[in-house]
Amino acid sequence: SGAAGTWTNIPTSGGGERDVFSAPSTTDSNDWALVPVTTTAVYAFRRNATGTGVDAASYSATGNSWAAMSPAPPAFGTGQAFKSGAGLFGATDGANSIWLFAVNTDSANSILYTKYNGTTWSPWAAITNTTTGTQNRNFLSGYPRVSSGRVGLIWTEGTTSFDVLTTSLATTTLQA
Repeated sequence: SGAAGTWTNIPTSGGGERDVFSAPSTTDSNDWALVPVTTTAVYAFRRNATGTGVDAASYSATGNSWAAMSPAPPAFGTGQAFKSGAGLFGATDGANSIWLFAVNTDSANSILYTKYNGTTWSPWAAITNTTTGTQNRNFLSGYPRVSSGRVGLIWTEGTTSFDVLTTSLATTTLQA
């Protein structure tokens, strides 16, 4: 943004959401993420209206416009769904890879992730050590830059405590 806190050179009329995504969607205010990979590669993500996947848009600096990202992030698999209000978090290596994270609706409230390698998305998979027990993960966030194959994640547990997890992520696309 500019010195006065206003966005320059980015269309903002009409409320923003319709400028980024082709159709409006009612989502919780936590359920979106902006991932600036470079100064010319910026992506916006949000929980889709049904919780079965994530909508994605990419910004064109030359056209000063947003368009649907192609390919879009994958739909969730069997037993996976986006926990509304729990947040969507994105991280990048600053080159061409993007990782997205969301809290699942299973009893463990496991943390799911997918990776975009610049060409394709991996299927959503649960992060190791987040799939057991009965958890009450309510908000997911972290450090937005991946370094040495690692990303730091943090989430709230209930209303009074939080956990911090650092995990190694695959540096290649997962196979189904």
